[in-house]
Parts: sequence; C-alpha cells; structure tokens
Amino acid sequence: MIYFSIACILLTVILILNLKKGFKFPLITLFVLLLSFIVTVAYVVSDYFTDKGIDESVVYHLRYGLGDAGFEEYAGIIAGSTLGLIFIALLFYSFIKLINRRKVNFNKQEKLSKAPVVLSFLAIILNPASENIYSLIYSEFSSSSINNEDYIKVDEVVSKKPLNLVYIYAESLEETYFDESIFPGLMPNLNKVRNNSIVFKNVAQVTHTGWTVAGMVASQCGIPLFSASQGNAMSGMPRFLSGATCIGDVLNRNKYSLSYLGGASLEFAGKGNFYKTHGFSSVQGRAELSQELADASYQSAWGLYDDSLFKLAKEKLAERSAEQDPFALFMLTLDTHHPRGHLSSSCAKHNYLDGSNEILNAVHCSDKLISEFIGYLKNEGLDKNTLIVIGSDHLSMKNTATHLLNQGDRKNMLIMIPPGLQEGVVVDTPSSILDVSATILPLIGFESEELGFGRNILNSNKIKLVEKYDNFNNYLNSVSSLIASFWDYPEAVNSIKLKGNKNKAYFGNQVVKYPVLFLINDDYSTDKVVFEFNSEKKLSEYLQEEEKGRKILWIDQCNKIDSVFARGQSAEEMQNCIAVGSLGSEEALIKKIKKTTVIKKNKILNEFKNKNKINTQDSYERQVKVLRKISRNGMDIDDFSVLPKDSKYKSILIKSASGVNEGESFVKYSDGATEHMLEGLTRGLNLIGFSNDKSPKIIHRLDTCKASQDFTYNENISEVINKNDYQFYLLISHDSAVCESNESLKKYMASSTLKLWSELVWRQAYVSIIYKDGESLELLGQDNEPINIILR
Repeated sequence: MIYFSIACILLTVILILNLKKGFKFPLITLFVLLLSFIVTVAYVVSDYFTDKGIDESVVYHLRYGLGDAGFEEYAGIIAGSTLGLIFIALLFYSFIKLINRRKVNFNKQEKLSKAPVVLSFLAIILNPASENIYSLIYSEFSSSSINNEDYIKVDEVVSKKPLNLVYIYAESLEETYFDESIFPGLMPNLNKVRNNSIVFKNVAQVTHTGWTVAGMVASQCGIPLFSASQGNAMSGMPRFLSGATCIGDVLNRNKYSLSYLGGASLEFAGKGNFYKTHGFSSVQGRAELSQELADASYQSAWGLYDDSLFKLAKEKLAERSAEQDPFALFMLTLDTHHPRGHLSSSCAKHNYLDGSNEILNAVHCSDKLISEFIGYLKNEGLDKNTLIVIGSDHLSMKNTATHLLNQGDRKNMLIMIPPGLQEGVVVDTPSSILDVSATILPLIGFESEELGFGRNILNSNKIKLVEKYDNFNNYLNSVSSLIASFWDYPEAVNSIKLKGNKNKAYFGNQVVKYPVLFLINDDYSTDKVVFEFNSEKKLSEYLQEEEKGRKILWIDQCNKIDSVFARGQSAEEMQNCIAVGSLGSEEALIKKIKKTTVIKKNKILNEFKNKNKINTQDSYERQVKVLRKISRNGMDIDDFSVLPKDSKYKSILIKSASGVNEGESFVKYSDGATEHMLEGLTRGLNLIGFSNDKSPKIIHRLDTCKASQDFTYNENISEVINKNDYQFYLLISHDSAVCESNESLKKYMASSTLKLWSELVWRQAYVSIIYKDGESLELLGQDNEPINIILR
C-alpha cells in the first residue's frame, strides 16, 4: 500500500507543478499533501527498523528518548530521511512561490479541480502509516478495568532449595533461525544443546513486548510494557515499574545475589533503571564494562562485542559461585542486533555459507559463542545447581534476513536446561513471552506457577491466557491502565524536599524529576502525574483540560506559575517554583526553589483544606486563557492581531528589554515553515522594516544616550520610513530610549502620529508597529519590566 500512497503523492505534485494560469484547486490540498509526505517519511524510517511500520516500539523510544542508541549504524537512513525532509521543505517553498506567481485565488470556488485534493487524500488513506497510527491510538484509549483478576502478584513465595539462575537474552535470536528448511546449518551448536534441553517452540510475541526492554519486562514480570502519563513517565521517574512484582523482586526477597551484564548502554530505553528497581545489586552496561576491557576501543556502534561479554560473564560467575547465597545472572548479547549484526573478532573466519548475508554471519557466530559459554558452565560444574535459560528478547526486527524469516512461523526462542535433565523435551503448548518467569520459578524450586499475566507453560492443567482469550492482544490493551498504575507515583500530599541544582523532588523515599504536574483527588491522594519530558503535550496543556476546583501540585518555571496565579512577577523570571493550589483560585502556596527547599506535609494539606479559598469562574477562565498563551508561546505573552492579511509572516515575537539585567531585546519571526531570530538591537530605538519580498532589516538606530550622535538630526522617523520601501515597520527600544534629556527623542519623533513615546522615562520598554499610512499599535512597558508580545 505504501507504493500506491507514494504514487498518489507524485501524481498530486505533477498536477500542481503543471498548473496553467487560472487553474485552481482547494488550498487544503497543500496541507494534506504535506501531511502525506511527513507520514510517508515516518513510515519508511520506522519500517526500516521494525518491518511493521510505526508500532509501539517506535512510540516507546520516541517518548523515552534515543540517547545512547547506536546511531553510527544508521547513518544512511538518518542522512536519507534528513535529505527527504529538506526536499519536502524546498518543494513546498516552490509551491508557495508558484501560487504567488500565478496568483491562484483560493477564495473563488468556480472551476476548482478536484483531482489534486482527491489524490492527496488517497495518499493519506492508502498510507499504511494511517492504519498504524489508528491502531496505536485505539490501543492507547481502549483500556478498561475488566478481568484484572487475571493478574497475579506473587508476594511471600519461598524456596527451600533454590537453584541458581543464568538467563541469556540473545538479541533478536528467534526460534525461526532453527528452521533447517530455511536456514540449513545455521545453528549447529545450539541444535546440539537443544537435544538435551526443554525447548519451547510456541512462544508468541504479544503487544508491547517487541523491543528489548519490553521483552525483558514481559519475560521477568509477566506484563507487557505499558506506561502511564501518555508515555513520558519513564523519563521523569528514576524507578521503573516499581509497583509490579518481577522475578528479580521474588529472588531478592529470597536472598539471591542478582547481577545484570549487557554490552549496550544502561541508559538506552531505561534498562538500567528497570534492573535497579527490581532487586539487582550489580547492574553493568557499556560504560561500566568498557573499563574492564583490555582494549576499550574494541566495540561496535552499540557496545561490547559478545566474545568480550561472555569473557566478563565468566569472571562474574567465578565471584558469584564462591558465595554462599544463591545467585542469578541475567545477560544481554548484542552481536545479532539488526539490521546487519556485528561480528565478534573471534568469529572472523566463521561465516555462514558464502558469508554474503551479514546478519546470518552474526547469528552463526552467536550460535558458537552461546554454546561455548554453556559448555563452560558445564565444565565448571555450575549446571548441577543452576537453571540455564536462553531466550530471545523479542522477534528480529527488520534485517538482511527478514525476507527469509517471514517464510517461517515466527516465534520467540526459549530454551531451558534444568539440572539432571536426562533427555530433551519439546513443548508445543501455545504460550507467550509473558509466561517465561512463571515457568522458571517452579524449575528453580519456588512454589509458584503464576506471575503477572504469565502461567507455567509446563503445567498442562494451568490454562495460559493466550489460550483463554480469542484476541489476547485486545485483552492486554484492555488492562493497560492497571499495568500503567505499576509506575507507582508518590503521593503529593507529603513532606517534599526539592533540590534546585538537580531538578528533583523527593517525596519520602520516592523521587521525580521536574517540571511535573500532580493532579490531586478530593481525598488528597494522587490521581495522575504528568511530565513534560519527551511528551507530546506541555503541562500547561494538561492543566487547560482540568475543571474548575481541580487540586494541583505544580513544579515548573516561576514565570509560568506566577502568571497563572496572578502574582505579577517578571515574565523573565526563569527560576523554578512549586505551587500548591486549585484552578479557579488566585490564592496558592508558592515557593521559589533554592538549592534545597523543604515543604512540610501539613502546609500542603492546610492549603488544600483552606475553607476560605474561593474558586470563581472568572478566575478559572482567566487562568485557562493564560495557560493557552503559555502553551502557545512558552510564557504569558499578549497577542495582537495586527499583521497585514497578505503578510507572509505568521507571527512575530518581540522582546523589548528595559534594562541591562533583562538580557537582550530581539525579534523572532515565523513564516509558518521556519523560525528566524533578528538580533543586534542596541541601546535606544531600533527601527526594523518588514516586507514580503525581502528579509527583515534594522534600517535605523537611535542612541539618545550617546554624547555624539551617529544620525542626522534633520532626518526624523517619518523621513527614514519614506526613504525605505517596506510594508510595515517595528520601532523597539532596548535598555533605555531616554537618559538625562528627551530632546533628541522629540526631534526624531517629530511629525510622527505616535503618541505614547512622549511618556517614556529612564529604562522603560517601548514597542510600536507602524504603517506608512499611520500608527497601528503602540505599547509602553510597566516600570522596570520588559515588553513580551506576539504579533499575528
């Protein structure tokens, strides 16, 4: 379908570029065409990674952030998508020039050609990205509270003779690679291992489990990785799903020594936070393990090669096996990472067949390295009291063997080697990756066969949820709100310690990063917490949606909080504040955050219980209006609809600073596609010309505070304007337009229709917009305060 969509886009472009004079089409065509271009680029880039277009893994990584990803590996797709976006921008610029040149009138409805708009809409409708986005939105809002009884939270389960556990997550190494009809001779060593193992051949991948950290959460906690607060919770919360019970929590309560080793960064996608939250005392990733390498430069774009990882794992096991307590070691390999894999140097001469397919070379090498590591465990006698698990973290994403993988029945790999197993066992029971930990626990000696939504695959009497529900993915989407609640936000009505130098707020033992907004219930419990990190919405947008009287605890920039609660503070105040109050009331407990600021629980509670506080509709409407300005402009800035109707400028942001302590004055303007900054405004008055056919320019400066002036006194502002050919002009003061005397100012403004300038005093902000035929707008700042406005 993507090819049909692209064809529609190209046909629309051809029609527009071949417009004859007088030929008309609906203006909405350009908007829909632009949207078609953007979603097509988004789909192609996403499909490059996922082979499924825009799925939940794409959304997760965009929300959480892409820091510490192996971008070197994706230089081609990054460069290509960047060039594509530049091409789109240039193409639409040419469209606008074409429309202006041929004077296409969109206001007249006669003789409109329907072909471009129909094709542009077809481009959207036929684009598979549209279906992807619809599915994601549907799953986001399809949550309900039904059937939550299926979730099992394991609490006081114990084991009398616990076994050790070694769990190897083999990156993207799915069961399909063992299909000899598709990949003959690809996995010879692990096939031998499987002959003396329990092999689970029907482990399905389910919704929100198809990327590394999601696969880890699913296999260890029995839940898919849903998040709260529209997905941005992971960035604001140092603890990762702390309300969920995972296998690490169970083992930690039973005095296991827990370790994680992974060649990639712990920061990427939050893996480090996940393990640290769930009982692991030793969590080491790329940064930590690199220090232990003999050659720190021997790394791929993603991190350590697998031969290095297994060498370090052997050292870690030597330490753990000497301890009295049982241990569990979880590992994550990297060499088989899509799209092409990374070949360890120890496999330089170990190619698969003719070596032409890079990912299959990496898979073939992984077969060798993993089987050698299992051989090491057996040689050391560790297999006698250790359950060994080898499993894929998720199905392979798009790689150089995807066309072959799609020929098979794609399932996750899962192999378990318990001590004393006499012969191999093949299990075909329908199951999912959620069932992994529930299967591990009884094998290592625990009296539990359920964990989260997982059930013991080996117990034929225990029905698996993937069998219970006809559409298991829809069921999991329906309980996403339960899973999201496991992020376990702190209660806002608590004693709070705020660290201004760290942007963190401590609520007892829990901590969150700010900016953050707590929405409080009538019983003073936390209803919801939202962050602005990687979020598609601003906190001010969330606040706009709340009703009058809604109790809030809001930590953000002081200028925003002061504006909403009408404190009249300077709009330039960038320090952070905490506010406790309710929408519709101008009264609130507000404190500026210093290096360390402490607010006691009773103060917060008293603020919410204040019976004298009045919530009025007028105050609420004023606050919503201010919040809309903050959402649009980043601060509470007044809007003025004064730009000419035919102006190419969609908005002009002006700052007139009334003193050196307020920073620079500037003009920021947007043509709808790009934003530009005009700086260089100097002390006194600055006259700037604006026109559709040339860039804005400072055409005259007047510094009335200089002893010798650099302008001709016989030339006043009207004469300057008449000598220049601009559509309109901005007159902006910086620092001060008046010093000891305003005589030079009077001379400069002679014959002007402007009036408020005559009231200017020392260090007072001033802005006006001027047309050749007269004044349009004139503003005078308050004492010692800048002017910040938007012209539209």
